[in-house]
Amino acid sequence: MSLPQPVPPSWKAKYTNKKHGAALTNTWTTSNVLRSQIELENQIAKGLKVDILSSLAPEKGTKTAAINAAFKQSGLHTRAALDVFKGPTFTADAVVGRDGFLLGVSPDVEAGAKAVYDSKATTGGVALEVGTKVYLDPAAFVKAKINNVGVIALGYTQALRPGVKLGLGLAVDTQKLNQASPSGPAHKVGASFTFES
Repeated sequence: MSLPQPVPPSWKAKYTNKKHGAALTNTWTTSNVLRSQIELENQIAKGLKVDILSSLAPEKGTKTAAINAAFKQSGLHTRAALDVFKGPTFTADAVVGRDGFLLGVSPDVEAGAKAVYDSKATTGGVALEVGTKVYLDPAAFVKAKINNVGVIALGYTQALRPGVKLGLGLAVDTQKLNQASPSGPAHKVGASFTFES
């Protein structure tokens, strides 16, 4: 049995200019890794947040650079990420919504309702996921979605008090309702508490 590796301590400095929606964070770890992050929010356009991330490990000769952007407006949420030294690799997704109906496109399925086409996928085809979110009252909502392979996901979130939420979730693979999966359970149940300050 191997012991968990300790988290390396680090020195961190952060400068925030709330008036201009900007922040600069520099970190230096005891394993000699230098990291920088520049955050800009609502500077280029209202609803746009841009993060510029970089790291340098002089001993190993490795470096990373990435740019992440998120744009949120009423009924629209888009994200884009560019990893400069891995390819470069560019990924983006977008979700539009109206009256509880969501539709979006992404190169990889992560969250939300979207249709996906991956031209490099070995399994081929289009992945489709549709869902809805309904507020039961100001403190509670339910979410439901289903994808093209028959997985139904249901969620319930309840605000217990300001800053504390309870989440309950269920995912059911409708193609494996009565069979055990050798790789683990086909169905999932979960619960979470979210604390916000």
